[in-house]
Amino acid sequence: MLRRKPTAITITSDDIADFEQKLAERIAYQKFLKTGEDPNGWFRKAQPGDPDFAIQQQREAEQRNAQTVVDPNDELKPLPGDKARIVRSREERIIGASGTGNQTGNAR
Repeated sequence: MLRRKPTAITITSDDIADFEQKLAERIAYQKFLKTGEDPNGWFRKAQPGDPDFAIQQQREAEQRNAQTVVDPNDELKPLPGDKARIVRSREERIIGASGTGNQTGNAR
C-alpha cells in the first residue's frame, strides 16, 4: 500500500474564537431549553418597548431579504447530455410510460 504525506491542517486564532463562540451559544441554548433563562438575549424574541427591539426587527428583515434574493445563475440547468439520462420513477419503469403494462408483449 502506498503511503502519502499526512494532510497538514492549520488552525488560526479566528477559528478557535469562532469555535468557542459557537460552543458558548450551544451551551446557552441547552440551558435556555432546561431553565428558560436567556441572560444574553440570544434565543428570545424582542418585545416592543425593549431597547434592542428595533435592532432585532432590522436584523430579521435583512435576513428575510437575503433569503428571498435568488441568483439566476444558481438555478440548476440540465446539461446537453442529460436528456438521455432522464430518471423515471419506479412505477414508470415497471408499468411503462403509457401505463398499459409491458410494452414488448412478453408476459411473466
